Amino acid sequence: MLKCLFTSRLREVRERKGLTQREAAKRLHIGYTKYNHYETGRNEPDIDTIILLARFYNVSTDYLMGNDDISINTPKSHKLSLLKKTLIHEIISADDEINIEIRQYLDYLKTKKTSPQKK
Repeated sequence: MLKCLFTSRLREVRERKGLTQREAAKRLHIGYTKYNHYETGRNEPDIDTIILLARFYNVSTDYLMGNDDISINTPKSHKLSLLKKTLIHEIISADDEINIEIRQYLDYLKTKKTSPQKK
């Protein structure tokens, strides 16, 4: 596990939930010192604790451990909006020739969708 990334993500999800370390530890039924050591990187949680933390904060274990930048538990609409932002960024950074091809392909897809299917 990437210790630095895990600790920063654990702190991030706790703060996003509006909790102090003490409040989080109490709700998780973990001692404050133990929780603090997880968040500061002094100790690494075992797999059961990582699962407990992920469920509590409604994120994936992969997200907490730095293997994924998007939580599995992210609503589908949010994932789609991230996809759209990524596509927009790719289109903006592409050269004119590629943008022309993208436009032609979009026109093709629209035509294909609206025209009746032949048997």
